[in-house]
Amino acid sequence: MLKSLAITLALLGAPSSITAAPSDGDLVVEGRKREALQEFVQALTDADRTRQLARWNRAICPSIVGVDEGQAALIEQNIARVAESLGLQAYPQGCPTTMLIVFDNEAQAIGAALAKNQTVFLGQQGRDRLIDFAETKNPVRWISLSDPCGFGGCTLTGSRLSKSERPAINMMLVLVDGQEIGAFGLYEISDYLSMVVLGNPVLGEAWPNTSILSMFSRKREDQPFLLTDNDRAYLAGLYTSRTDATGPIQRRSIVEKMTNSGEQSE
Repeated sequence: MLKSLAITLALLGAPSSITAAPSDGDLVVEGRKREALQEFVQALTDADRTRQLARWNRAICPSIVGVDEGQAALIEQNIARVAESLGLQAYPQGCPTTMLIVFDNEAQAIGAALAKNQTVFLGQQGRDRLIDFAETKNPVRWISLSDPCGFGGCTLTGSRLSKSERPAINMMLVLVDGQEIGAFGLYEISDYLSMVVLGNPVLGEAWPNTSILSMFSRKREDQPFLLTDNDRAYLAGLYTSRTDATGPIQRRSIVEKMTNSGEQSE
């Protein structure tokens, strides 16, 4: 199974006409809201803030292994539902697997084996990400490969606001440690995985409490952990940002989308 995973990774209301001027209190609240949203976006994106944010282009094709067929089907359907809300097509006819989600009680060993026996040249940044993937203690870990010209090729540009690259994800591997996911329900795990595979967040540990990504580090409550309003607003912002924009411009676009959606992070 380790060999097959290594091969897969390698291939892989109407407004009023007169508006009252906002009070100082309104300005403070709005400022804090925007700052919180900026922190939310920063926490989910790469530590190198100049780097562009890659996302899926047009279609996805998830495959779930390590659980029974009914559970796999539910997870796949949930991912497809969220993906379609973002304008992506799920499971086009004849599509090869682009998202491999593996449930295994030996996730730590699989991750270590992949890092040790990598069969593709990923560059220094890619190797660093593979090491992080192998060494993390998170119950869910992920790594993606992207094509820098995935959105219609690369073009020359002299603008400080745009880049020649237009990166798109072309493969993602997710390992779920069956011994570490605890007593979370299938719908909770399904929503968590939807955020991971569609948002491609940086693999970290200090997730905002207003994201489902904090699920494994937060105290269990009466309500189930599901995609939050901020999660959905973030995804919407990511998939409407310019593919050729610089990293900072993309992040600002996401924050603007989240602000306009009326969501708030704390």
